[in-house]
Amino acid sequence: MDLKTIFICVVFTSFFNIIFLFFVRHTRERYSGVDFWIISIVFLILGYFLLIARGKIPDFFSIIIAQSFFYFAMILRIIGIKIFFGEKYIKKLIFAFLIIFLAYLGVLLFFRYITDSILIRTATIGILLSSLSIYSAVIMFRNKPDNNYFPYVFMALLFILFSFTFLLRIFSWFLFPDIRELFNNSILNSFQFLLNIGIEISWTFMFFIITPQYLGHKLKSSTVTFMPSPFAGTFGAGFSALNFVL
Repeated sequence: MDLKTIFICVVFTSFFNIIFLFFVRHTRERYSGVDFWIISIVFLILGYFLLIARGKIPDFFSIIIAQSFFYFAMILRIIGIKIFFGEKYIKKLIFAFLIIFLAYLGVLLFFRYITDSILIRTATIGILLSSLSIYSAVIMFRNKPDNNYFPYVFMALLFILFSFTFLLRIFSWFLFPDIRELFNNSILNSFQFLLNIGIEISWTFMFFIITPQYLGHKLKSSTVTFMPSPFAGTFGAGFSALNFVL
């Protein structure tokens, strides 16, 4: 399949994810962090649009700005997850991410306008985004409950799989110089972006399985601390049904 066609499929998939997230967000306002998740998908769509236009618009937009969008999409997703789990020190983390971005931007600019090297740019992009994806997996593992943790582990594995696809592409580009082009219709290139479509859908789906389970866990903790809740059994039954389906 032509890679531009795959990119268009990724864009449409992301667009429908936004619609789904938007409606869920406005029907269940207790979903903390979802706004960051929605904005991150917007950044992904903008980045893919710029990639599709490679060769038709200046490289500054199709390379530098596009990859900046992808970076901030990952950062916003991480922030959304951390807010969802109520983790602390987010402001310090944002500051650290901005420092990393400046260094990342400098590398992209240098290896495009000073010494043009698509291999080094790709390696830099892949290693950074893979690291951020692994960090997301760590957050999921760190916050998984003692029981009914399958959705957390599954979502963490999706982040790891996403990281693996980037590292696989870097490795393949070192071994096979002939495929060092963005739109090269190689099996490895096609596999990476087709896999991204599946991962993008799975991320959204799993996020909204984890959300009621996490809220139910918080509700259960609060009832133990304060008073019994007549809805606890209903929530528990619902979560058991979700785990059974999974």
